[in-house]
Order: sequence, then C-alpha cells, then structure tokens
Amino acid sequence: MVPELVEGNTTRITVSLGVVTFPGRINAFKNFLNSIFVGSQLPNELIIVINGIGNSNGSKITKYIELLKNITDQFNRPPVKLICVTENVPIGYCRALIVKYSTCDYIAIMDDDVIIDPLCMEKIIYSLRFSPDILAGRVELPPNLPSKIIKYLRERPWYNQFIFTANYKFMKIKYAISKDIFLINGISGVWTNHMVIKRELISRIGNFNPILGYFGDDIGGEDTEFKIRARKSGARFLYNKNAIVYHRINPKRLTPSYALKRSWHHGLAYSYIFPLRYLVKACVYEFLSIFYYFLKDRRKELFLAVTRFISVMSGILSMRKRKYFLDKRISGIRKAKYSLITL
Repeated sequence: MVPELVEGNTTRITVSLGVVTFPGRINAFKNFLNSIFVGSQLPNELIIVINGIGNSNGSKITKYIELLKNITDQFNRPPVKLICVTENVPIGYCRALIVKYSTCDYIAIMDDDVIIDPLCMEKIIYSLRFSPDILAGRVELPPNLPSKIIKYLRERPWYNQFIFTANYKFMKIKYAISKDIFLINGISGVWTNHMVIKRELISRIGNFNPILGYFGDDIGGEDTEFKIRARKSGARFLYNKNAIVYHRINPKRLTPSYALKRSWHHGLAYSYIFPLRYLVKACVYEFLSIFYYFLKDRRKELFLAVTRFISVMSGILSMRKRKYFLDKRISGIRKAKYSLITL
C-alpha cells in the first residue's frame, strides 16, 4: 500500500537541472538554454555534460563557456557546472555524472532537444511538496508544427512512443493527488527527457548504470533499468500534467522504417542489458499482446503488433552478443576523461 501523500512546504527544497548535449547539437542546446532562463522560476543549479567534446586545445570548451555567459549574463542565473567528457560515452555515464555533481535535494533530468515551458520549473517545485521519489512532467509536441506532421500523428496516436512525445498517453494513472498531480503505476511514460529524481532515492538504489544508454548504436536502457530498480524499491512515482516540455521532432523519424528499426533496438536491450528472466517475461507479454492488438482493432493496432514481434525476435536472436556489447562499453568508459568547470 502506498503511504498517504501529505502536502508539505517547498521553501527549502532545492532542484538541480541536468542535461546531456553533444558538440553537433549546439543549436538545439541554445534553444534549450534560452527556454530555461525565460521561465517563471529557475533551478538552484544547472549541470551540463558535453559528451565527446574531444581532446582539443580548449577552443570548443571556450565556445561553450562564451555561449553560456552570453545567455546567462542577461539573467540572475544560478551556478552552472560544465562537465566536458573527452570521449563519446554511454548516456548512462553522463547522467551518472549529473547526479554525482548535483548538490540539491532533487535532480531534474532533461534532454537538449526539448523546449521548457515558462511555468515548468515552477510546477515542478510545487509538485515536490508531495515528496515524490520520481516526478514525471508532461511531454508534448512542439507548438506550430507543420500540418502534415500533426495529421500524421493524429492518425497514428501510438507513434508518439517512438518519438517520445505525449508521454501521458502511456501512463497508468492510479488516482489524483490534486487537480494537476497524479500517482501513477508502472514506469510507462516516465522518460528521461523530463524526469525529476529525489536524491534520497539514489542513496537507496544507486546511480544510473554508466555502461548503459545510447553509445553510437541506438540502444538505450539506462533509464529503464534505473526505473525498474526504483519501482522495486517501492518508490513513489508522480505525474504533473502542467509541468510541460516540448520535444522537438526530426521529420525523418516519422516513417514506418524508423519505428521498425527502433523496435529492433528496443529488443536488443533485453538481450544485452537485463537478466534472462526479463527476456522470458517480455516474450510472454509481447506475444500475448500481439494477439490482443490484432483482435482489438486490426486497422489501427496491427502496426504495434508487428513492432512488438520485432522486439521479441531481436531479443532472442541477439543473446550471444551480450558479452561483446558489454565489453565494448566498458572499454569506451575506460578511455574517457572529463573536466569540471564551474561558472
């Protein structure tokens, strides 16, 4: 049984905002930064990890420092910690660095390709009076999308899970805490493009696994593995529908081929990351869901059945490559070095 949620005082609660970016995504990163500082409330500190900046003479780092100063000097900004990782490493390694160098009660994790709603941080801080272990905010499509993209997604509402938008459509709401905040079951829809983690939870269950997450192979899993541990520990998951970020969409992802490819990579996580029992459970669940979707609504749901089947087959066929996958990532982490700059 989940303990009763009692509203508390947020006066002394502090929040770090952490983001991972890459040298090749500087324009998206600029937009992300600008959206932070026009918000009604700012985080207590900002932690930025640049993944794979290289062993340069410092010119790239200087460029980021100048960018940060040009933007943040216009505002009464919080402290900024810039973590520069020399080699490209798994995203789990970068998220673990954010947690390591955070000094706040909560760590908000976001991606560099989101735009933060002006009221988002204010709504996050309000939610923390209910003392969640994990808080998920709402992930929406960007406003002013081309009409053809809106039409595509309206006709295929399930496709949002492949581009990580409309996360609330996949959540299991247990009950409302207030008119805006809900207690949720499971981990569906709780994504690391908009997730807030209590530091005490990390003390109980450990940090992100540094060998997991995207590493040039489109195989994620660091967030799923973390959330599974959190759920098993009895963590309290909340969702605030008014804490909104807008996730940018690459039009190239709006194709059946992209969804099928992503389904294959999703299955690889079962082979490479999770214990064998997870693959067995996934096979049973996915195969049963194939028949469910097919019988429920053939026209609309057949595509989901196909993608689930691909995930299962991917997991089964890739078991023998598990050791190679793990060795490659461990080797990549060992080569990496990083520096910490406080602004």
